[in-house]
Amino acid sequence: ESCEHGCENAACIDLCATDPCHGHGSCNASTGACTCDDPEMTADCSACKTGYTGYPDCVLATYTVGGTVSGLIGTGLILRNNGGDEEPISADGPFTFNAELSYDSSYSVTVYQQPSSPAQTCTVSNGRGTISGANINTVSVTCRDVSVNRSCDGMSPVCNDNGTPVSCCDARLVTGGTFP
Repeated sequence: ESCEHGCENAACIDLCATDPCHGHGSCNASTGACTCDDPEMTADCSACKTGYTGYPDCVLATYTVGGTVSGLIGTGLILRNNGGDEEPISADGPFTFNAELSYDSSYSVTVYQQPSSPAQTCTVSNGRGTISGANINTVSVTCRDVSVNRSCDGMSPVCNDNGTPVSCCDARLVTGGTFP
C-alpha cells in the first residue's frame, strides 16, 4: 500500500509536514531525518553545531584570550600565548592576544620577557585552560619590583660576619665583620 505525500513509514504519517528541518535542509519522508544545507548545523538544521557560529551559514567560531596587567611600571614586558603569539605590554590594564583560537583549543599564557627600567618580576595566574565557547578575559598578570638594595651595588650578596653569613649592607654595620 502506498501512502500520500510519498511517505513510506508504517503509519503513513508525513514526518516532513511540519518542516522539521526549519527551512534549511531536506527531510526524508520515511524517517523524518534532515539533510541540512550546511554540514555544521545540528541534526534538525535549527542552529550551528557547538564550536560554530553564524547560523544559517555556520563557520568555525573563534575566541580571544586576554586579561589584566597590574603593578607594571617597567618597560619591555612581553607576554606569550601557546609559545608563539607575543603581546608587548606597556601599561597596566586590559590586554588581548591578536591570534584567535577555536572552540576546545587550549591556551597557555606565560611571561616571555620580564620588564626592565626598573626591573620587575611579573607572574601569571589563570593563564592555562581550554576555550569553551566564550572569550577568555580572566588571565591575571601581576608585576612587582625586584628588590635591589642600591647601597650594596658592586658587593657580593652575602658577606661573612665572623662565620655568620649576613647581607653586605648589614655586614658594613657590624664591627669586626669581614668582607669578601
